[in-house]
Amino acid sequence: METPLVKDCEQAGGHSRTSDVMAFQEAQASGTNVAGAIVVAACVLGAGSSTDQVYDYIVSSTGLILDKTLITAKEGLTWRSTRIDGDHLTMQFKGYSSADVPLCCPDTDVSRSFTWDPEMSWLDDNPPATSSPAPAPTEQYVLVPNISGVDERHARSVLFQSQLRLGFSTYTGGDPSLAARVDQACTIVRQQPAAGSQVLRNTSVAVTEDCPTTGN
Repeated sequence: METPLVKDCEQAGGHSRTSDVMAFQEAQASGTNVAGAIVVAACVLGAGSSTDQVYDYIVSSTGLILDKTLITAKEGLTWRSTRIDGDHLTMQFKGYSSADVPLCCPDTDVSRSFTWDPEMSWLDDNPPATSSPAPAPTEQYVLVPNISGVDERHARSVLFQSQLRLGFSTYTGGDPSLAARVDQACTIVRQQPAAGSQVLRNTSVAVTEDCPTTGN
């Protein structure tokens, strides 16, 4: 019988042969005319241990067609029994309670159940949990402080404390003199965004300044 056991077993760190079929059980859910088979095959991991793959096959006029893998070797389960009752499939396994348990000696009983789906497939009633992707970081918003009436140096300090930056400056009376810039003689008279606005941190605050103007 052809199964994908070799590839799946190697991914679990073991080795096997396609002839390592441990159990073959015909399955047909109630109310359907689709015949199937539940196939259990062993994956040898070493140290006298094995973990099993369980496959769901559809029986066709040309033979068995693989539908899906129900139990993977990576789950570390050793098959014990299979029961089909109408639309319900139940399998019993031996498993490991923790990663510290030796491979030779599975120490816990595990039950896995499946329900027949109208789409002609067995669905796991309790699929193994998968890790969820980390949530995307949320943007941090801050309040814009009032910087009107202060000079640029003071404004930069106030904005920095609020996780904001001083942006582009315009002037009420034209370009300021060099002396006005050096002496911090300019005073902020307007700002955008306005004080009290809620903005993303690191936003630049544009200002309009009133300061002395000369040709120097």
